[in-house]
Amino acid sequence: MCWTAGSCTEYDFWKMMLSQGDDHGNPDGYPLWSQLWVAGSWWNARDRPNVKLLHYNHLKQDLAGNMREIAAFLDIEVDEERFDELVQNCSFSSMKGKERPLGSFGEMVFKEPAQFFNKGEVRRWESVLTDRDTEDYRNVASRYLDEEGIHWLETGNCL
Repeated sequence: MCWTAGSCTEYDFWKMMLSQGDDHGNPDGYPLWSQLWVAGSWWNARDRPNVKLLHYNHLKQDLAGNMREIAAFLDIEVDEERFDELVQNCSFSSMKGKERPLGSFGEMVFKEPAQFFNKGEVRRWESVLTDRDTEDYRNVASRYLDEEGIHWLETGNCL
């Protein structure tokens, strides 16, 4: 297995996450936990008043607007004098460019922690995965999410 040999590609890792169980009883998610189970658990709680779902596509489209929405949701007053600086510090390029973008945790998991941020493109999976890969992903996702949840996970939009 490439995992033990240290030669896994992102694609290998993705396939393992879909096809091998985690330590929490899910049939997928190896080696940590099922990311789709986590997404599904939040999707199913999305209507609760203390839950706010965020999607990367929306953050890429309007980071400042989404930061204002998050602050309002958390009842946090926005410091207008520092707001532009905060938005810049939360941008993809700024986070990727930090010396230790994931803090000390990143060095325990990644040889190059900045690689965690990869390219920051939306819907990149469409040019990476085959139709069969996408079908496999959707089959696993359907364990935890309904069709609307899968669509939201892929696009950030509800049906």
